[in-house]
Amino acid sequence: VNRMYPTYEPRDEQIAMALEVRDALVTDTHRVIEAGTGVGKSMAYLVPFAEAARRNNITVGIATKSNNLADQLMYHELPKLAEQLDGGLSFCALKGYDHYPCLRKLERMSRSQAEITTKRDPADTLTAVAVIMAYVCQSADGDLDSLGIRWRSVNRPDFTTASRECARRLCPFFPDKCLVHGARRRAAHADIVVTNHSLLFRNVAAEGRILPPIRHWVIDEAHSIEREARRQWARVVSADESRVLFERLGGSSSGALSQVSRDLATSEGSTLYLGLTAKATSTVARASMALAEVFDGVRELGRRARGGYDSANLWIGPELRESDDWHDFLQSASAAIDALEQADKNVAALVQAVAADKPEVVVDLGDISRRLHELAENLKLIIDGTDEHYVYSLQVNRRLRAGGESMTAERIDIGEALANEWLPEVHTAIFASATMTVSKSFEHFNHAVGLDRIGASASSSLHLDSSYDFDSNMAVVVAGDIPDPRDREGYLSALERVLVDAHLAMGGSVLTLFTNRRDMEDLYARVEPKLARAGLELNCQQRNSSPRRLRDRFINESTSSLFALKAFWEGFDASGETLRCVIIPKLPFSSPTDPLSCERNLREDRAWVRYSLPEAVLEVKQAAGRLIRSSTDCGVLILADPRLVTKGYGKKFLTSLPTSSYQRIETAQIGHYLQLWRQAHERHR
Repeated sequence: VNRMYPTYEPRDEQIAMALEVRDALVTDTHRVIEAGTGVGKSMAYLVPFAEAARRNNITVGIATKSNNLADQLMYHELPKLAEQLDGGLSFCALKGYDHYPCLRKLERMSRSQAEITTKRDPADTLTAVAVIMAYVCQSADGDLDSLGIRWRSVNRPDFTTASRECARRLCPFFPDKCLVHGARRRAAHADIVVTNHSLLFRNVAAEGRILPPIRHWVIDEAHSIEREARRQWARVVSADESRVLFERLGGSSSGALSQVSRDLATSEGSTLYLGLTAKATSTVARASMALAEVFDGVRELGRRARGGYDSANLWIGPELRESDDWHDFLQSASAAIDALEQADKNVAALVQAVAADKPEVVVDLGDISRRLHELAENLKLIIDGTDEHYVYSLQVNRRLRAGGESMTAERIDIGEALANEWLPEVHTAIFASATMTVSKSFEHFNHAVGLDRIGASASSSLHLDSSYDFDSNMAVVVAGDIPDPRDREGYLSALERVLVDAHLAMGGSVLTLFTNRRDMEDLYARVEPKLARAGLELNCQQRNSSPRRLRDRFINESTSSLFALKAFWEGFDASGETLRCVIIPKLPFSSPTDPLSCERNLREDRAWVRYSLPEAVLEVKQAAGRLIRSSTDCGVLILADPRLVTKGYGKKFLTSLPTSSYQRIETAQIGHYLQLWRQAHERHR
């Protein structure tokens, strides 16, 4: 590492982490390592993992949450490490199917414009076709992320495939020319594979059919894996996805069914095939209409939801299932399940009949048939609601009159699933992050990922302090007299003063992190004009605004400030003078109507203390971590939630922060304190 970085200085924490990782590899055990900012955790795991891969001739894996970290590993740290190792080091990135062009689909597009969906923006779509086709002729890996295509305007599934959709042996490009399977072959022969959390958990759900059989993993940015696993393993019935599915199926004049009719019109046995196609077309049309009635019913049920600014997220719990509204809804849901099962049966019969003689004709239809079956099974699971592994909910987009409805079944206990389905298959898993403990305890994290269910000797935990001087460079201010948020006007008025005074005292470069859009937009309307008169720019994460553009503007304009939501609570780096102050108006507790919280409260007496409280603490730790990103950074964290001083659990938040002290200051004095703090730190620069 010293040869890789001329200015490298050995850090005891980094060496301790590297030794811990090496010990885990030698003993085939797991580690949970909380390494503070500045430890250099990526090199601490890369060196022993690279050594193990080359010594044992195995492939090891690294899974990250963010593209930024994956790119840092792929384009900076791994190349530097490979240069310093005798014999080199082979490594590659592996992403999901939808990151690579499907050559079979591109070849069909080149023959027929009917294969190109141009409903969103024809110009963008046709441009994407040209760019991708030129790219695959020149690129060895075919990663679509490097092209900068505006996917909001282009239907990505037209150009890519999915694991269950891939034709494999029926595809003329499989396996040698296929970009997806080419990437998988490279991964199978690499020393180190870099992937993301999403693909890792999709691979678990697919029983290992996506990734190479990797038995040694680093899970970096591990604080977020429970949420990502829950998202990847969710069973969803979505109005938008269903509409796309039925559009792909089509009917007598469009879609896969129409294409099959045209392909078989002159073949031997066409009368049988066309009869089966007509039968499938008829039942598919009925299923589509029946499912549309279900989503109308979902929208009506969504009116029962309380809270939610743009969307309703309603728990399908005992109260709802016993209501008259639900019993009325069951009639349309039951009819839709019957219609879907009949359509599934008829489409599957068509695929089976044709596949015996002309399998290439029904490649796409076979995939759609599997998805139709999955749709029916998911709807049955949610309507039945008796599988206790899941929490059930429905979602409605209130900004739309129609569309955007969905029903979801999510795994409740991700730790149980990981302990049963993944950890037994893995020899070593290193869970690493700067944000894992709550009041110095790993208990919450270990339960979330299932390590508390595999035996104490199978894993151990290690906390490593940051090498940065947080006590000198970071101040924590707790606003001591903010009114209770239930007194909305009093709360907003007090918070307005804190925000205005803080921005003026710091000269901008303030990031304020909100938990809900309503508060953010109300306060932006109050605060922005006052800052503008003082010559300070304040941006706000408005609806449809691009987080990337807001991030770039914040970083490029040294005195710009930002009001933002969840997208900026973690993974946002703005070092130096760009970010001098982070303000958190409210502690980020999950809503009391959140379906997962409701289900947990139904099952456990102390669910709020066991889950909601530690999850909120970890989110505040993540937000605080935005402030100090290098040894020379300094800044102030302002916590403006009165519960920090009125509730006993407030200490959990304060004792989990990277600095050990805080100042409790009245709102009228916060601006003056910040001026003095800023002057003192500028003198020491």
